[in-house]
Amino acid sequence: MRVLELIGEPYAMGQQHGEQVVGLRSEVVAVIQRRLASLDGRLEAVAQEVEAIRSVWEKAASPTLEMMRGMEDVLGLGWERYLRYTLAGYLEGRLGGVAEGEGCTVWAAAGAATSNGATILAKNRDYHSDHHPLQCFVRARPSQGHRYGYVTSAGSPGVFSSGMNEAGLAVADTHVPTSRVGPGVARYSAMMDLLERYDDVPSALNYLGGLTHIGDGTLVLADTSGRMAIFEGGDGVSGVIRPNEGFVVSTNHFETEALRRHWVDRNPPSQRGHSQMRQARVRAALQSADGQVDGIWAQGLMAEHAGDASTVCRHPQAETGTPTISTAIYLPAEGRVVVADGQPCRSPFKSIDLFRPVSWR
Repeated sequence: MRVLELIGEPYAMGQQHGEQVVGLRSEVVAVIQRRLASLDGRLEAVAQEVEAIRSVWEKAASPTLEMMRGMEDVLGLGWERYLRYTLAGYLEGRLGGVAEGEGCTVWAAAGAATSNGATILAKNRDYHSDHHPLQCFVRARPSQGHRYGYVTSAGSPGVFSSGMNEAGLAVADTHVPTSRVGPGVARYSAMMDLLERYDDVPSALNYLGGLTHIGDGTLVLADTSGRMAIFEGGDGVSGVIRPNEGFVVSTNHFETEALRRHWVDRNPPSQRGHSQMRQARVRAALQSADGQVDGIWAQGLMAEHAGDASTVCRHPQAETGTPTISTAIYLPAEGRVVVADGQPCRSPFKSIDLFRPVSWR
């Protein structure tokens, strides 16, 4: 996984991102073409939806737009087409398309649940397989706010999977197919803002509670003090889940009273229920760990194969197309993340210190 170093204002950081991944431009273009294929036949409807989003972002997510402009100026992707690509998941849901069953398994633990009381946040990134060669780890030093590090894809703006800042606040998202979507701020934009601006879970939740969300996912939050939460964001409605037994687990369905009825299971019949089964499997593992959860234990759980739909490490399947393409285990007290580039059952884990010169070990 290549490591990018970004410094300065959002536009400059976007330019630097583009310059450091310019060798992947052809792969990025191919991914954009594949992702937009189903939308190109509905250009008028797409244009209306994009304009609605643009008006929201100009007020509530202008740093993300600036970062995108910097990337596009270097990579030459075509601004309007690039903008549609960054909104493809939302557009598919909004226009009634059936998107592939994007996954992701995220959990956080602290206090009595972990071996030394320290916080751990872990994510298996289950996403389109063509993003595997595009994966990057970014170490960001914005002109204002906290330094932070995050997993992303070449050509994708914001914090496009998971990250952690120097204050010890960690965050990771999951996608949730839902009927409750509308013009709002994307998760990758919200995660960038909260890592730059906030120190802990309470302040991050306060920020998220005042935001207008696109509405198709969750954010799992954890900080060095052991505070954790799952924020479920819908269009015009949200919910928060607090830890039970020292941990939280989120997969790809809503659980709060406000949002559970809006979840839509778009998976093919053979994959129905896998979100609940993965969640139950991780909860059971954390409960049975008896306070022994640490980084090594987390690696084992994320690489696990149960032989059924509860499998945490997912492999390519013709029906879903969204295998596990990486694992990130954030250790806020140590200021580092342990990353597997690829399926964790067969990819080596490597450690990145977020705030010192990059060192693989």
